[in-house]
Amino acid sequence: LQDGTEYHNLVGRPKFPLIEVPVGRGLMKGQPPELFQAALPFIGESELEYSQQLKTIIQKMNGEWNGEKAKAIPMVPKEIFVERMIEKLERAHISAGIETEDIRLQSFSLDEMSHIFIGGRIEVFVIA
Repeated sequence: LQDGTEYHNLVGRPKFPLIEVPVGRGLMKGQPPELFQAALPFIGESELEYSQQLKTIIQKMNGEWNGEKAKAIPMVPKEIFVERMIEKLERAHISAGIETEDIRLQSFSLDEMSHIFIGGRIEVFVIA
């Protein structure tokens, strides 16, 4: 971080001076903040070198793994179009949002519910 006070704003005020935090360690938010140690799997002089080493180890691990591949982690799209979401919505369902873990549309079935409560902030519009 640029300034030691930024640490205080993010994680809280530690019981020791920030100057005493050794290289490779950091603070985790808490009351008081906890000190933790981090380590990288390999060292690179630049981000490019680090990325190349990471790709190499990933390829090696993939080559040696015989089991079922893990499901890819989907990215939350930057834009979500209502028309596309409505097309995916099942009949007699009310859309509630998007599940960010697997980017699935979340909805409520009107056939399975006897009561629905819809709440929100009351907005007052004055037309002069």
